[in-house]
Amino acid sequence: MQKVTIKEILPSTAENKPTIITDETGAKMSGFLTELKDLNPGDVIEVELQVKGKYTNIIEVKLLEKSTQSPEKSEKVMTT
Repeated sequence: MQKVTIKEILPSTAENKPTIITDETGAKMSGFLTELKDLNPGDVIEVELQVKGKYTNIIEVKLLEKSTQSPEKSEKVMTT
């Protein structure tokens, strides 16, 4: 498990699209877990990651610390 502070989050827009998280170092990871949609920038999480090709997948997540920032999701729209 790896401790991560969320810098930016792009919530999933469809069941077949992952939620994308960027951490404080700029590393990107994604996952399909429903609990990822409830996270906000500044939250500290513990994640189990699995690298598959060029993708870093989140296979398990645990919220360690909720952010004191107001929840602001990214306004970016994910396209394929």
